[in-house]
Amino acid sequence: MRHDSLSRAFHGACERSNIKGLRFHDLRHTCATRLVEAGVPLHTVSKLLGHSTIRMTERYSQPEESLKGAVEILEKLETRFSQSKRII
Repeated sequence: MRHDSLSRAFHGACERSNIKGLRFHDLRHTCATRLVEAGVPLHTVSKLLGHSTIRMTERYSQPEESLKGAVEILEKLETRFSQSKRII
């Protein structure tokens, strides 16, 4: 599919779905973020997206959910640690 055909198809799909302001480029950010959140190594994501540096991939992948999950794990560990100290 040529670029102009892909562009028309994408914009048509957005219109039919009543999605405003979404750029095709935004899908790259979403792809990178979802892959990182799923545990795919950053180096692999970088290769898949064709980035020349890991730094660029880090900019693309914004795994907020992963960060929240990591904080939740720390909270659980702290709770367990606190409880085990009380038992001793």
